[in-house]
Amino acid sequence: MKEFVKNKVYPLSLFLIPIVLVNATKFIVPAIALWVVASFFHFQKPVWKEIPWIIYGILCFFILHVIGLINTENLGYAGKDLETKLSFAIFPVIYIFTYKNLKLEAISWGKWGFVVASGFAMLHSFIKAYLCDSSGYGACYAPHVYGFQMHGTYLTAIYLFSAVLLIKWQKFNFVALILKVLYVLLLLVSLYYIRSLSSIVVVALLAIILWGRAIFKMKSWLLKISVILLPLMFLFNISRIEAVERDLDSTATTIENYIKDKDLFLENAKDNSNSSGVRMVLYTLSWELIQEHFFGVGTGDVKDVLYKKYEAYGFHNYIEKKYNPHSQFFQTFIALGFLGALLLIYVLIHPILWVKAYKQKEIFYLAIIIFISCAFESFLERQVGVIFFSFAAFLLVNPKALKKA
Repeated sequence: MKEFVKNKVYPLSLFLIPIVLVNATKFIVPAIALWVVASFFHFQKPVWKEIPWIIYGILCFFILHVIGLINTENLGYAGKDLETKLSFAIFPVIYIFTYKNLKLEAISWGKWGFVVASGFAMLHSFIKAYLCDSSGYGACYAPHVYGFQMHGTYLTAIYLFSAVLLIKWQKFNFVALILKVLYVLLLLVSLYYIRSLSSIVVVALLAIILWGRAIFKMKSWLLKISVILLPLMFLFNISRIEAVERDLDSTATTIENYIKDKDLFLENAKDNSNSSGVRMVLYTLSWELIQEHFFGVGTGDVKDVLYKKYEAYGFHNYIEKKYNPHSQFFQTFIALGFLGALLLIYVLIHPILWVKAYKQKEIFYLAIIIFISCAFESFLERQVGVIFFSFAAFLLVNPKALKKA
Protein backbone atom coordinates (compact mmCIF):
# COMPACT_ATOMS: atom_id res chain seq x y z
CA MET A 1 0.00 0.00 0.00
CA LYS A 2 2.75 2.44 1.03
CA GLU A 3 4.79 1.80 -2.13
CA PHE A 4 1.68 2.09 -4.31
CA VAL A 5 0.89 5.53 -2.88
CA LYS A 6 4.50 6.70 -3.15
CA ASN A 7 5.13 5.42 -6.67
CA LYS A 8 1.69 5.78 -8.28
CA VAL A 9 -0.69 8.02 -6.37
CA TYR A 10 1.87 10.70 -5.50
CA PRO A 11 3.10 11.35 -9.09
CA LEU A 12 -0.51 11.31 -10.28
CA SER A 13 -1.46 13.90 -7.65
CA LEU A 14 1.35 16.16 -8.86
CA PHE A 15 0.07 15.80 -12.43
CA LEU A 16 -3.52 16.56 -11.43
CA ILE A 17 -2.89 19.82 -9.58
CA PRO A 18 -2.08 21.92 -12.69
CA ILE A 19 -4.69 20.06 -14.76
CA VAL A 20 -7.40 21.02 -12.27
CA LEU A 21 -5.96 24.49 -11.60
CA VAL A 22 -6.24 25.52 -15.26
CA ASN A 23 -9.31 23.64 -16.46
CA ALA A 24 -11.47 22.89 -13.40
CA THR A 25 -10.44 25.34 -10.69
CA LYS A 26 -13.43 24.61 -8.44
CA PHE A 27 -11.96 21.16 -7.75
CA ILE A 28 -8.50 22.43 -6.77
CA VAL A 29 -8.98 21.86 -3.02
CA PRO A 30 -9.64 18.08 -3.41
CA ALA A 31 -6.68 17.86 -5.83
CA ILE A 32 -4.33 19.48 -3.31
CA ALA A 33 -5.79 17.38 -0.49
CA LEU A 34 -4.97 14.19 -2.45
CA TRP A 35 -1.39 15.40 -2.89
CA VAL A 36 -1.04 16.28 0.82
CA VAL A 37 -2.25 12.82 1.88
CA ALA A 38 0.06 11.11 -0.60
CA SER A 39 2.93 13.26 0.68
CA PHE A 40 2.69 11.78 4.19
CA PHE A 41 4.48 8.66 2.96
CA HIS A 42 7.49 10.81 1.98
CA PHE A 43 7.89 12.52 5.36
CA GLN A 44 11.36 12.57 6.87
CA LYS A 45 13.20 14.81 9.30
CA PRO A 46 14.77 17.66 7.30
CA VAL A 47 18.24 19.14 7.40
CA TRP A 48 17.30 22.79 7.80
CA LYS A 49 20.37 24.23 6.09
CA GLU A 50 19.56 22.23 2.93
CA ILE A 51 16.26 24.05 2.45
CA PRO A 52 16.55 26.69 -0.32
CA TRP A 53 16.01 30.26 0.85
CA ILE A 54 13.10 30.77 -1.55
CA ILE A 55 11.11 28.14 0.38
CA TYR A 56 11.76 29.93 3.66
CA GLY A 57 10.88 33.21 1.95
CA ILE A 58 7.48 31.99 0.75
CA LEU A 59 6.69 30.57 4.20
CA CYS A 60 7.77 33.82 5.91
CA PHE A 61 5.53 35.75 3.51
CA PHE A 62 2.55 33.79 4.84
CA ILE A 63 3.71 34.29 8.44
CA LEU A 64 3.87 38.05 7.85
CA HIS A 65 0.21 37.97 6.77
CA VAL A 66 -0.62 36.19 10.04
CA ILE A 67 1.33 38.83 12.02
CA GLY A 68 -0.56 41.48 10.04
CA LEU A 69 -3.71 40.45 11.90
CA ILE A 70 -2.41 42.37 14.93
CA ASN A 71 -3.29 45.80 13.53
CA THR A 72 -6.19 44.67 11.36
CA GLU A 73 -9.68 46.03 11.99
CA ASN A 74 -11.53 44.04 9.33
CA LEU A 75 -10.84 40.55 10.68
CA GLY A 76 -13.52 38.97 8.49
CA TYR A 77 -11.79 40.05 5.29
CA ALA A 78 -8.39 39.18 6.84
CA GLY A 79 -9.58 35.63 7.45
CA LYS A 80 -10.59 35.26 3.81
CA ASP A 81 -7.24 36.68 2.74
CA LEU A 82 -5.35 34.13 4.85
CA GLU A 83 -7.49 31.35 3.39
CA THR A 84 -6.55 32.54 -0.10
CA LYS A 85 -2.86 32.56 0.78
CA LEU A 86 -2.85 29.23 2.65
CA SER A 87 -0.84 27.61 -0.14
CA PHE A 88 2.09 29.84 0.88
CA ALA A 89 2.20 27.69 4.01
CA ILE A 90 1.09 24.29 2.68
CA PHE A 91 3.58 23.87 -0.17
CA PRO A 92 6.70 25.05 1.73
CA VAL A 93 5.87 22.97 4.83
CA ILE A 94 5.23 19.81 2.78
CA TYR A 95 8.41 20.53 0.85
CA ILE A 96 10.50 20.85 4.02
CA PHE A 97 9.40 17.47 5.35
CA THR A 98 9.41 15.51 2.07
CA TYR A 99 12.25 16.82 -0.08
CA LYS A 100 14.66 14.06 0.96
CA ASN A 101 12.45 11.32 -0.48
CA LEU A 102 11.25 13.02 -3.63
CA LYS A 103 12.40 11.66 -6.96
CA LEU A 104 12.94 13.90 -9.96
CA GLU A 105 10.86 11.44 -11.99
CA ALA A 106 7.88 12.25 -9.75
CA ILE A 107 8.55 16.00 -10.04
CA SER A 108 8.44 15.67 -13.83
CA TRP A 109 4.80 14.56 -13.56
CA GLY A 110 3.96 17.97 -12.14
CA LYS A 111 5.78 19.70 -14.99
CA TRP A 112 3.97 17.66 -17.60
CA GLY A 113 0.74 18.49 -15.80
CA PHE A 114 1.33 22.16 -16.63
CA VAL A 115 2.21 21.40 -20.25
CA VAL A 116 -0.85 19.19 -20.84
CA ALA A 117 -3.23 21.48 -18.91
CA SER A 118 -2.18 24.60 -20.81
CA GLY A 119 -2.07 22.83 -24.16
CA PHE A 120 -5.61 21.54 -23.68
CA ALA A 121 -6.88 24.93 -22.49
CA MET A 122 -5.31 26.83 -25.40
CA LEU A 123 -6.63 24.36 -27.96
CA HIS A 124 -10.05 24.36 -26.30
CA SER A 125 -10.25 28.16 -26.44
CA PHE A 126 -9.22 28.29 -30.10
CA ILE A 127 -11.67 25.58 -31.20
CA LYS A 128 -14.49 27.14 -29.19
CA ALA A 129 -13.87 30.57 -30.71
CA TYR A 130 -13.48 29.18 -34.25
CA LEU A 131 -16.72 27.21 -34.05
CA CYS A 132 -18.45 30.35 -32.81
CA ASP A 133 -16.99 32.55 -35.56
CA SER A 134 -14.52 31.34 -38.18
CA SER A 135 -13.54 34.88 -39.19
CA GLY A 136 -10.80 35.11 -36.55
CA TYR A 137 -12.15 38.31 -35.00
CA GLY A 138 -15.31 39.60 -33.37
CA ALA A 139 -17.03 39.01 -30.04
CA CYS A 140 -16.00 35.35 -29.84
CA TYR A 141 -12.35 36.41 -29.84
CA ALA A 142 -12.67 39.15 -27.21
CA PRO A 143 -10.06 38.69 -24.43
CA HIS A 144 -12.55 37.85 -21.67
CA VAL A 145 -14.37 35.37 -23.94
CA TYR A 146 -11.33 33.71 -25.47
CA GLY A 147 -9.65 33.26 -22.10
CA PHE A 148 -12.83 32.02 -20.47
CA GLN A 149 -11.07 29.70 -17.98
CA MET A 150 -9.90 32.54 -15.70
CA HIS A 151 -8.59 36.12 -15.66
CA GLY A 152 -6.23 36.68 -18.59
CA THR A 153 -3.20 37.65 -16.50
CA TYR A 154 -3.22 34.34 -14.61
CA LEU A 155 -4.01 32.29 -17.69
CA THR A 156 -1.24 33.76 -19.84
CA ALA A 157 1.28 33.49 -16.98
CA ILE A 158 0.57 29.77 -16.68
CA TYR A 159 0.65 29.37 -20.48
CA LEU A 160 4.06 31.06 -20.67
CA PHE A 161 5.49 28.94 -17.85
CA SER A 162 4.15 25.77 -19.46
CA ALA A 163 5.74 26.71 -22.78
CA VAL A 164 9.08 27.23 -21.02
CA LEU A 165 8.82 23.75 -19.48
CA LEU A 166 8.16 22.17 -22.86
CA ILE A 167 10.89 24.11 -24.66
CA LYS A 168 13.40 23.10 -21.97
CA TRP A 169 12.39 19.45 -22.39
CA GLN A 170 15.58 17.58 -23.26
CA LYS A 171 14.33 15.87 -26.40
CA PHE A 172 15.76 16.86 -29.76
CA ASN A 173 14.16 14.48 -32.24
CA PHE A 174 11.87 15.56 -35.08
CA VAL A 175 8.62 14.76 -33.26
CA ALA A 176 9.68 16.78 -30.21
CA LEU A 177 10.64 19.72 -32.44
CA ILE A 178 7.26 19.70 -34.22
CA LEU A 179 5.45 19.46 -30.88
CA LYS A 180 7.37 22.44 -29.51
CA VAL A 181 6.78 24.54 -32.63
CA LEU A 182 3.03 23.82 -32.64
CA TYR A 183 2.81 24.54 -28.91
CA VAL A 184 4.58 27.90 -29.31
CA LEU A 185 2.32 28.84 -32.23
CA LEU A 186 -0.74 27.99 -30.15
CA LEU A 187 0.73 30.08 -27.32
CA LEU A 188 1.24 33.10 -29.58
CA VAL A 189 -2.34 32.85 -30.85
CA SER A 190 -3.61 32.69 -27.27
CA LEU A 191 -1.49 35.65 -26.16
CA TYR A 192 -2.70 37.70 -29.12
CA TYR A 193 -6.39 37.16 -28.40
CA ILE A 194 -6.19 37.41 -24.59
CA ARG A 195 -3.90 40.46 -24.82
CA SER A 196 -2.75 40.57 -21.22
CA LEU A 197 -0.39 43.50 -20.62
CA SER A 198 1.90 41.50 -18.35
CA SER A 199 2.23 38.67 -20.90
CA ILE A 200 3.24 41.14 -23.61
CA VAL A 201 5.95 42.56 -21.34
CA VAL A 202 7.13 39.04 -20.39
CA VAL A 203 7.40 37.97 -24.03
CA ALA A 204 9.26 41.17 -24.94
CA LEU A 205 11.71 40.76 -22.04
CA LEU A 206 12.34 37.06 -22.71
CA ALA A 207 12.83 37.85 -26.39
CA ILE A 208 15.46 40.46 -25.49
CA ILE A 209 17.25 38.02 -23.15
CA LEU A 210 17.31 35.20 -25.72
CA TRP A 211 18.15 37.70 -28.46
CA GLY A 212 21.16 38.97 -26.51
CA ARG A 213 22.39 35.45 -25.78
CA ALA A 214 22.10 34.48 -29.43
CA ILE A 215 24.04 37.54 -30.58
CA PHE A 216 26.76 36.94 -27.99
CA LYS A 217 27.26 33.29 -29.02
CA MET A 218 27.27 33.86 -32.79
CA LYS A 219 30.61 34.40 -34.53
CA SER A 220 29.30 35.36 -37.96
CA TRP A 221 28.51 39.07 -38.30
CA LEU A 222 25.97 38.27 -41.01
CA LEU A 223 24.05 36.06 -38.61
CA LYS A 224 24.33 38.67 -35.87
CA ILE A 225 22.85 41.37 -38.13
CA SER A 226 20.04 38.98 -39.16
CA VAL A 227 19.25 38.17 -35.53
CA ILE A 228 19.10 41.90 -34.79
CA LEU A 229 16.94 42.88 -37.78
CA LEU A 230 14.39 40.04 -37.82
CA PRO A 231 12.90 40.72 -34.36
CA LEU A 232 12.76 44.45 -35.12
CA MET A 233 10.84 43.74 -38.33
CA PHE A 234 8.52 41.39 -36.42
CA LEU A 235 7.82 43.98 -33.71
CA PHE A 236 7.20 46.67 -36.34
CA ASN A 237 4.64 44.49 -38.13
CA ILE A 238 2.95 43.50 -34.86
CA SER A 239 2.65 47.15 -33.87
CA ARG A 240 0.77 47.82 -37.12
CA ILE A 241 -2.04 45.42 -36.19
CA GLU A 242 -5.07 47.59 -35.48
CA ALA A 243 -5.87 46.24 -31.99
CA VAL A 244 -2.24 46.39 -30.86
CA GLU A 245 -1.72 49.84 -32.38
CA ARG A 246 -4.83 51.11 -30.61
CA ASP A 247 -3.64 49.78 -27.24
CA LEU A 248 -0.17 51.27 -27.67
CA ASP A 249 -1.56 54.68 -28.67
CA SER A 250 -3.94 54.67 -25.71
CA THR A 251 -1.13 53.85 -23.27
CA ALA A 252 1.19 56.51 -24.73
CA THR A 253 -1.53 59.17 -24.57
CA THR A 254 -2.40 58.26 -20.98
CA ILE A 255 1.22 58.55 -19.81
CA GLU A 256 1.68 61.83 -21.68
CA ASN A 257 -1.42 63.38 -20.10
CA TYR A 258 -0.42 62.17 -16.64
CA ILE A 259 3.07 63.67 -16.88
CA LYS A 260 1.71 66.95 -18.24
CA ASP A 261 -0.75 67.58 -15.37
CA LYS A 262 -1.38 64.89 -12.74
CA ASP A 263 -4.22 66.75 -10.98
CA LEU A 264 -6.06 67.45 -14.23
CA PHE A 265 -5.52 63.84 -15.28
CA LEU A 266 -7.10 62.56 -12.05
CA GLU A 267 -10.06 64.89 -12.47
CA ASN A 268 -10.68 63.79 -16.07
CA ALA A 269 -10.06 60.13 -15.23
CA LYS A 270 -13.36 59.91 -13.34
CA ASP A 271 -15.09 59.49 -16.69
CA ASN A 272 -12.29 57.45 -18.29
CA SER A 273 -12.63 53.66 -18.33
CA ASN A 274 -9.67 52.65 -20.50
CA SER A 275 -7.26 50.20 -18.88
CA SER A 276 -4.19 52.46 -18.96
CA GLY A 277 -6.05 55.37 -17.38
CA VAL A 278 -7.50 53.20 -14.62
CA ARG A 279 -4.07 51.79 -13.77
CA MET A 280 -2.50 55.23 -13.53
CA VAL A 281 -5.20 56.32 -11.10
CA LEU A 282 -4.84 53.16 -9.01
CA TYR A 283 -1.05 53.45 -8.87
CA THR A 284 -1.24 57.11 -7.87
CA LEU A 285 -3.73 56.56 -5.06
CA SER A 286 -1.90 53.42 -3.89
CA TRP A 287 1.35 55.36 -3.67
CA GLU A 288 -0.38 57.97 -1.51
CA LEU A 289 -1.54 55.21 0.85
CA ILE A 290 1.98 53.79 1.04
CA GLN A 291 3.30 57.21 2.08
CA GLU A 292 0.56 57.48 4.71
CA HIS A 293 1.00 53.89 6.04
CA PHE A 294 4.68 53.02 5.61
CA PHE A 295 4.44 50.07 8.00
CA GLY A 296 1.18 48.77 6.53
CA VAL A 297 -2.49 48.89 7.47
CA GLY A 298 -2.83 45.19 8.31
CA THR A 299 -3.72 42.03 6.45
CA GLY A 300 -7.44 42.71 6.07
CA ASP A 301 -7.71 46.48 5.76
CA VAL A 302 -6.36 47.20 2.27
CA LYS A 303 -9.80 47.21 0.70
CA ASP A 304 -11.21 49.58 3.32
CA VAL A 305 -8.45 52.19 3.09
CA LEU A 306 -8.53 52.01 -0.71
CA TYR A 307 -12.26 52.60 -0.82
CA LYS A 308 -11.90 55.60 1.50
CA LYS A 309 -9.26 57.00 -0.84
CA TYR A 310 -11.52 56.42 -3.86
CA GLU A 311 -14.32 58.19 -2.01
CA ALA A 312 -12.10 61.15 -1.16
CA TYR A 313 -11.16 61.65 -4.82
CA GLY A 314 -14.67 61.03 -6.14
CA PHE A 315 -13.95 57.71 -7.87
CA HIS A 316 -17.24 56.15 -6.79
CA ASN A 317 -17.29 53.78 -9.78
CA TYR A 318 -14.00 52.26 -8.55
CA ILE A 319 -15.78 51.24 -5.36
CA GLU A 320 -18.62 49.70 -7.34
CA LYS A 321 -16.13 47.74 -9.48
CA LYS A 322 -14.11 46.74 -6.37
CA TYR A 323 -10.78 47.74 -7.89
CA ASN A 324 -7.63 46.66 -6.06
CA PRO A 325 -4.24 48.40 -6.65
CA HIS A 326 -3.60 46.29 -9.78
CA SER A 327 -0.03 45.71 -8.60
CA GLN A 328 0.98 43.10 -6.06
CA PHE A 329 3.88 45.24 -4.91
CA PHE A 330 1.54 48.13 -4.07
CA GLN A 331 -0.98 45.71 -2.56
CA THR A 332 1.61 44.10 -0.29
CA PHE A 333 3.21 47.42 0.69
CA ILE A 334 -0.17 48.84 1.74
CA ALA A 335 -1.03 45.70 3.74
CA LEU A 336 2.29 44.66 5.28
CA GLY A 337 4.40 47.76 4.89
CA PHE A 338 8.01 48.07 3.83
CA LEU A 339 9.08 44.73 5.32
CA GLY A 340 6.39 42.78 3.46
CA ALA A 341 7.17 44.46 0.13
CA LEU A 342 10.91 43.87 0.61
CA LEU A 343 10.35 40.18 1.36
CA LEU A 344 8.14 39.74 -1.70
CA ILE A 345 10.74 41.39 -3.94
CA TYR A 346 13.49 39.20 -2.45
CA VAL A 347 11.53 35.98 -3.03
CA LEU A 348 10.97 36.90 -6.68
CA ILE A 349 14.41 38.37 -7.38
CA HIS A 350 16.44 35.58 -5.77
CA PRO A 351 16.01 33.01 -8.60
CA ILE A 352 16.86 35.72 -11.14
CA LEU A 353 20.05 37.03 -9.54
CA TRP A 354 21.26 33.65 -8.25
CA VAL A 355 20.11 31.52 -11.17
CA LYS A 356 23.51 29.81 -11.41
CA ALA A 357 22.72 28.02 -8.16
CA TYR A 358 19.93 26.10 -9.88
CA LYS A 359 20.20 23.26 -12.35
CA GLN A 360 16.57 23.69 -13.33
CA LYS A 361 16.81 26.99 -15.19
CA GLU A 362 13.04 27.09 -15.57
CA ILE A 363 12.91 28.81 -12.18
CA PHE A 364 14.63 31.85 -13.74
CA TYR A 365 11.78 32.20 -16.24
CA LEU A 366 9.16 31.48 -13.58
CA ALA A 367 10.52 34.33 -11.44
CA ILE A 368 10.42 36.73 -14.40
CA ILE A 369 6.84 35.73 -15.25
CA ILE A 370 5.64 36.13 -11.65
CA PHE A 371 7.58 39.37 -11.07
CA ILE A 372 6.13 41.09 -14.14
CA SER A 373 2.66 39.72 -13.43
CA CYS A 374 2.90 41.16 -9.91
CA ALA A 375 3.92 44.53 -11.37
CA PHE A 376 0.72 44.83 -13.43
CA GLU A 377 -1.81 42.91 -11.33
CA SER A 378 -2.45 42.03 -7.70
CA PHE A 379 -1.39 38.58 -8.83
CA LEU A 380 -1.15 36.90 -5.43
CA GLU A 381 -4.56 38.06 -4.18
CA ARG A 382 -6.39 35.22 -5.89
CA GLN A 383 -6.08 31.56 -5.03
CA VAL A 384 -5.03 30.61 -8.55
CA GLY A 385 -2.01 32.94 -8.45
CA VAL A 386 -0.92 31.73 -5.00
CA ILE A 387 -1.23 28.05 -5.93
CA PHE A 388 0.49 28.52 -9.28
CA PHE A 389 3.54 30.25 -7.78
CA SER A 390 3.79 28.00 -4.70
CA PHE A 391 3.41 24.76 -6.64
CA ALA A 392 5.75 25.78 -9.46
CA ALA A 393 8.42 26.76 -6.91
CA PHE A 394 7.91 23.41 -5.17
CA LEU A 395 8.66 21.60 -8.43
CA LEU A 396 11.78 23.57 -9.32
CA VAL A 397 13.84 23.96 -6.13
CA ASN A 398 14.36 20.39 -4.95
CA PRO A 399 17.89 20.16 -3.46
CA LYS A 400 18.57 17.11 -5.65
CA ALA A 401 18.27 19.50 -8.59
CA LEU A 402 20.48 22.20 -7.06
CA LYS A 403 24.15 22.71 -7.70
CA LYS A 404 26.35 22.59 -4.64
CA ALA A 405 27.57 26.01 -3.61
